[in-house]
Amino acid sequence: MPKDKSILIVDDICDSGETFEKLSNYIKENINHECDVRFMSLWWNNESDFEPHYFVNEVAKFTNPVWIEFAHENWWMDI
Repeated sequence: MPKDKSILIVDDICDSGETFEKLSNYIKENINHECDVRFMSLWWNNESDFEPHYFVNEVAKFTNPVWIEFAHENWWMDI
């Protein structure tokens, strides 16, 4: 069993928070129940029920529906 005491999970966007919640639960239930799991996101939808520990930008995606484009989503268009 891994003995990591802290884990930081980073994602480009925290939209609903469901992915982060599932990851946290899985790590604590199956890998290390004492692990301090934290989350960081470039963008956080501040209208979701989940708030990451760290974020760079926030947006209210339910009130003001926007699509945030990331460079890594369009890499294939340059081929």
